[in-house]
Amino acid sequence: MEKNMEKISTVELFDGTIATIKDTENYKALRSKDYNFFFNKKDGFFVRFGHGEPVELDRKVTKQEMDLYVLWCNIWKEKFDIKQFIGDLETEPPIDKTIIEICDIEIAEICEGTPKTGPCSYCYKGNTGFKGTNMSFETYKKIFSKLPISCTQIAFGTGTLRRHPEMWDIMKYTRDNGVIPNLTINGDCSDEELKKISEIAGACAVSLHDKELGYNTIEKLSNLGMKQVNIHQVIYLENFDETMQILKDVLLDPRLKALKAIVLLNLKTKGRASKGFTKLPQEKYNELIKFALENNIGLGSDSCGAQKFLNAIQDRPDAKHLETYIETCESTLTSAYINVHGNFYACSFDETDDNGLSVLNCDDFMKEIWFHKKTREFSEGVIKCKRCKIGCSIFDV
Repeated sequence: MEKNMEKISTVELFDGTIATIKDTENYKALRSKDYNFFFNKKDGFFVRFGHGEPVELDRKVTKQEMDLYVLWCNIWKEKFDIKQFIGDLETEPPIDKTIIEICDIEIAEICEGTPKTGPCSYCYKGNTGFKGTNMSFETYKKIFSKLPISCTQIAFGTGTLRRHPEMWDIMKYTRDNGVIPNLTINGDCSDEELKKISEIAGACAVSLHDKELGYNTIEKLSNLGMKQVNIHQVIYLENFDETMQILKDVLLDPRLKALKAIVLLNLKTKGRASKGFTKLPQEKYNELIKFALENNIGLGSDSCGAQKFLNAIQDRPDAKHLETYIETCESTLTSAYINVHGNFYACSFDETDDNGLSVLNCDDFMKEIWFHKKTREFSEGVIKCKRCKIGCSIFDV
């Protein structure tokens, strides 16, 4: 996308409402009657809101609210009523009217792991360094062209970076076309690869299969100017002590001084993780959350474990505030997963041989994929889990 270029598009939502999307070098914004969002491409800030009742401003408008209000007026070149805008910000959009905001795309299956550890023992995909498929650049461009313009970010499943010769073309193409590319790595990267990541990716997460290698990688990415560098830590009972030590290391190890957050990923008993691993009990999970919050450590969670996090903070005086940062399962509501063969699945953990929908062969992604009966049936289950506070509709996490 050319600098200072502004692109305006429309997309039809599930209920027939037409949403307008404005896309520029610095942001992407969606506006409709009941569902709106703003995404800052520079720092990753994202907010989603609906249409509420105007509020009585018996309190001072926060700086963040005022900055967003001014920006929203500038984006749409319209003067909005600030009482209405604050009321909208405090209102969730109808969850059955939303559209793809983020997409996970698997572009590689081959993963050798790190030289010290090899492939992850808990890989739910069961990937190895011996066989697998790479998605070609040409195939990726076909898939990308079918995604709705509402997509703000793509998280790439990349495996071992050096085994995919076209991944840098894929990531650059994504950014050049107004979508921010993100990825997770294990630290087994050359300095040249890390430099490319810092120049192209919006965020990079490091999985700590080899802690020393991972910590050094985090420091290098931070020194290269990346602000969104996280740790991805899959959690289960057997690595509780290891995870607690990582939290302590954030306070002590200078290599982690610029770390944005530790993102806790709940184990899914699939693939190599189907045997030999135990779900982390809620009380142990609570210990991790308590330590992180008491020591002001940046913390994140996969949406699969959102309910577990909400359970952990329910007795805290700042629980209501913390809840605003939590996103429960968004599969088929605001997120999508596409595998290396170009097939859409409601969730990457629900990928089977017979439940995918071909994105490559579809003519209209919204009608043939997003509004497909399978997709909407899955979304109904997600909505039910949200309302019943179950958590994940597939796994016991």
